[in-house]
Parts: sequence; C-alpha cells; structure tokens
Amino acid sequence: MKISRVQIQNFRAHKSTELEFADHHVLVGENGSGKTAILEAINYATSTYYLSSRLDEQDFNNADADAIKIRVEFDKPFAVKVPDGYTHQTLLAQSVELNVKRREKAAPSKAFSDPFVVSHLCSPITYQKKQEINELTLPESMSLDDLPLYVVETDQGFSVGRKSGTPMNLRRDSVSLANDLVGFPNVFYFDRHRERETKVGFNSLFSKIAKDLNWRYRKDWFQEQAKEKWDAYYESVINVVEDPKKSKILSPLRKQLSEFLGEGFESLEISLLNIEQPFTKGFLSFREGSNQVDLEGAGSGISMLVALMLLEQVSERAGDDLILLIDEPELHLHPQLQLKLANHLCQSSAQTIMTTHSPLFIDLGNWKSISRMTWKDQYPKKEKLAVTLGSKTIAEHLNDIPKYGYHQTAFASNDSDIFFARKVLLVEGPVEKYGLPKLAAVIGKQFDQLSIISCDGKEKIPHYATICHAFAIPAFVLFDLDSKSEAEAGNQKIVAACGEFPVQYFESSFEDLLGVGGDVKHKAGKAIKKIDEMQTKDSIPKVIQAVITAIEKWSNTK
Repeated sequence: MKISRVQIQNFRAHKSTELEFADHHVLVGENGSGKTAILEAINYATSTYYLSSRLDEQDFNNADADAIKIRVEFDKPFAVKVPDGYTHQTLLAQSVELNVKRREKAAPSKAFSDPFVVSHLCSPITYQKKQEINELTLPESMSLDDLPLYVVETDQGFSVGRKSGTPMNLRRDSVSLANDLVGFPNVFYFDRHRERETKVGFNSLFSKIAKDLNWRYRKDWFQEQAKEKWDAYYESVINVVEDPKKSKILSPLRKQLSEFLGEGFESLEISLLNIEQPFTKGFLSFREGSNQVDLEGAGSGISMLVALMLLEQVSERAGDDLILLIDEPELHLHPQLQLKLANHLCQSSAQTIMTTHSPLFIDLGNWKSISRMTWKDQYPKKEKLAVTLGSKTIAEHLNDIPKYGYHQTAFASNDSDIFFARKVLLVEGPVEKYGLPKLAAVIGKQFDQLSIISCDGKEKIPHYATICHAFAIPAFVLFDLDSKSEAEAGNQKIVAACGEFPVQYFESSFEDLLGVGGDVKHKAGKAIKKIDEMQTKDSIPKVIQAVITAIEKWSNTK
C-alpha cells in the first residue's frame, strides 16, 4: 500500500497544499519552504496514537483562525472494524483525515482542557450494494462476505446494512483510527533525531521491540532457573566492589530506612537488571568479549541505518506494508553511503517520502518522483506541464528523459544541483562556468544569486531548460551561435526550448572572443589561461562585458 495524495490546509507553512506521490518521492527546496512540515503532517494524520498533547499553537498557519485539515489518500483500501454490540461491522476506507481546531470553551467535567479539539477519522467507502466493490482491492485475508450489505452517507454519519438486513447508524466520529484497522500500513517517521529510535524511550522503535521480546521471554521462561543464574551473576558483580555482608552503602541505608519507616528493607539492592523483563533497559551495542561499545558511539549516521534496517526486518516479518518518511537521509552520512542508501531505498518495496538537500537522492529519470518547494508554492504544476515547447508539451519532453536514457547520458551526476538553485545560468560548458563569474568580478559584478550549470554541449541545453520550466526554476540561457544564424535548426531548437526564459548568445563562440578560436589542442585549458590573464576591465571584450551585465541585472531581479 502506498500514499497516493496528501491535502494540507493551515498547517505551519502550508495555507493550502496538495501533492501526489510516487513510490519513492523526494521533496526539495530551500530551508523554510515547508518540506519537513509535509512529512510531519503525514505522520500526524496516519498516527494511531493520541495527538492532542503533541500539537502546538505553532502548528497553525501564521495564526490563521481556520482549522488544520490534513487528508492522506492511499492507492488501496484498508478495513476499519467498528464495534456493533457483541460483534463488529467491517468498513472499507481509502483515506484518513485529521482536523484540529482551537477549543472555544472548556471541556465538560474536566479540571483541565486540551487547547485543541481533534478529530482523527477514516473516510469510509460508500456503496449501495457490496457487489460494487472490486474484490481484488480488498485487504489480504478479506472477502466480500466480511463487508456490510451497504454503506451510505447520512447527515449524521453513515448508515450500515447489517447481514440481518437491519441498519446500523454510525456517527462520523465513530469511524476513527482508534478502531481496529486491517491492512493499514506501518507509517514510520525518521526525523532529525532518529538515533532515538535505536534506544529505549517513549514510543521508539527499539522500545516496541523490547516490549515484544519481554513478552516472549516472560511467556516461556523458567523462573527458578533464571533466579538461580541471576543470583550467581549478581553476587559475582557486587563482590568485586564490596562485601555484601559489610556493605558501606546498602547496609547503613537499610538500617536507616527501617528505623525511619519502621519496616524491614533487607531485600533492598542495587539492581542491574529487571529479571522478569530483561530487555526493558537493553541497548544495541558492538561487543567483543567483555568490551561493549554503545551504538551511539558509532555515530548518528550509522544509528539511522541500523534503525532503518531493523524496521525493515520487523515489518517484513509482520507482513506489514511499510511507508518511510525520512527527513534529510543524508545527515551524518559519507557521500558513498548516501548513494548506497539512495539505491537501497529505490530498490525497497517500502514507499519512501523524504526531504533532501543532497543531489544523490534525486533521480532525473523519474521526474514525477520530485516535488520542488518554494516559500510560496510547490512544483510541477499540471497546467505548466501541458504547455507546448516546440513540437511537444513539457510533460512529453520530461518523459523523453527516461525513454531515451538522457538521465544516464545527457545529464552528469551533479546536475541534480539544479533543483537546489534559486536561479540558474545555463551555459554550454566548463569554460563558461569557470570564466563568467571570474570575469564578472573583474568588472565589479557578482553572480552570487545564481548557480551556473554546465550543460556539456549546446545540444543538451533544451533538456535542462525543460526541467527549469517544469519545476519553476528561473533560468537565463547563454550559448554560442558558432557563426551560424539564429534561425539555423540547432540554434532555433534551443531558442524554442527556452520559451519565456531570457536568452543571450555569442555570434561566434565564447572561446573565440577570448582569442582561442578554431580547432586547437587543449582549447579549454588555453581559454582558462586567457581568462586568468584578464585582470582589468579593458582587457575583457565588450561583448562579454555586455552579457555579464545582462546576467547580473537579471539575477538581481525578484
């Protein structure tokens, strides 16, 4: 099961946001653009735990008076078991909704009231006859026989047809995530403090595992045998530090407590382990003989990988669908491990939705898996994808990237940097990328508001321009006419692909203007040497100065 769509209203940075998700989806954008808020909105909406204590006034959008509304839709239905006397009715749902509003008056019969009123509901699928339901979409181990005769919406909630033919009237708030759920995915959020998941703590992954292990141990243990072994071990530990019969700590303490409280405290000890629940204070460590190194000593990056793979193992054994929400998976990881983790997540059967500032987690071959966030909106937009550039729509141009393998041939590994830029300057090659900002500095200009992307040849510029169009990345395009007319087919293709983007070109070539024209050996190296030698404004060709001025003026506009 996968999350297909999320709708968010009045939550933190999001006044109104709607996103569709691929199997492995990345959210990119500048700090403060609301990427992490999307993960936390999904986490809140899919959490089966009590939420009121986790909510805060800062969760509302800029003190907006409206309620927070978060709706998460899935690609398959799950089942909700609603109590019906001594039995239950099984309803299908394909989405969950979280609504939070500020409390207007005190809750009745309570000394203290939560500041928010929270409704956390499943949205039942309605039907007149259950034959309308496709049996193939049902959760595993369920059949149409498990469903009510009908489920129809009413003013108060829902009317459910029992097998006996009598109706059951349900209030809307009775179909909540607090009910037993069948086929609901395990949605797990790795926030920036994910190393906590590998330790015992409130609701941590390791705590859940420890509880299960304690239950398994307690179910099958031999009490007398455990006591005998523990007594022997405990005595061996205590005897190292002091004689238990002449204890300088416990003996005086027991005596003082007995005198003060009038009770015997002979059984008081410094316990090293909960004998009946030995995993309660457990921890993950690397052990060689008696030498133990806590997992925390391996670094938070390793802790996250351990927690991730531990979760995968647990979910696989339980047969649960797993959805991972990961905030910046690259944190504290070496670039090689980042790439390895990116490949691992893409190959995983679990859906992953992550925020990132690392280009290694972006797959240009799957443009639908990328959402670019800005402080005002998110992209791509459907209406923009339908715009025609040349003979195809922007969406069709983007589909050509995986179709013809451009993400493996036309784009370099660091080209995903384009998604992290405020503005980009698209140029033909590395000479322009190196030379333009260096020459700009000589004439007192700066390019600090933009990123320069080397397209590795003018014929590849349209691919980069298409990405900029789709994801609303402001772009300025500079290329060489190579002593041909603007109407020449190759040049015209670039101009057409640029659309409304500003375009400048050199009549011959950038290298030619530097005095390194023609087909010469080590052309790029010689051009760079020429650039380094240009230390005064007068040494730089007027044409290049004019282009630099135009680029700087554009880069400084809002």
